[in-house]
Amino acid sequence: MKVSRTLSILLVAAVTVVALHCSKSSGSPTQPATPATSSTLNAAPPSVTLSANTSQNVTISGGAPPYSISSAPSAIATAQISNADSAMAIIHIVGVTVASVSTSVVIKDNTAPAPKSVTIPITVQ
Repeated sequence: MKVSRTLSILLVAAVTVVALHCSKSSGSPTQPATPATSSTLNAAPPSVTLSANTSQNVTISGGAPPYSISSAPSAIATAQISNADSAMAIIHIVGVTVASVSTSVVIKDNTAPAPKSVTIPITVQ
């Protein structure tokens, strides 16, 4: 008898919760949640000026990791990526040439179906 009474109380409570939830509806259909969009791919600083045999780091953020070097700089500078799977990757750029010349490195993310990219201009003086 106690089990039956307990089940009856639980059934009444469940019906009450459902009824209250339904009564809070405004009558208009709910809109589906808009999927979050990836932010743009960012480089900080957005460009690099350095001397031969010196280096500078650039932080990559936004988009969808992992990040990769899509287009490496020419023989004017080198670029290596670390923490590629992190929300903030580091591009380590080293100046190679002594003359005042420019190049760039292009970093891409993993956004499907079309990866985003950011170009980092590099000047070696």
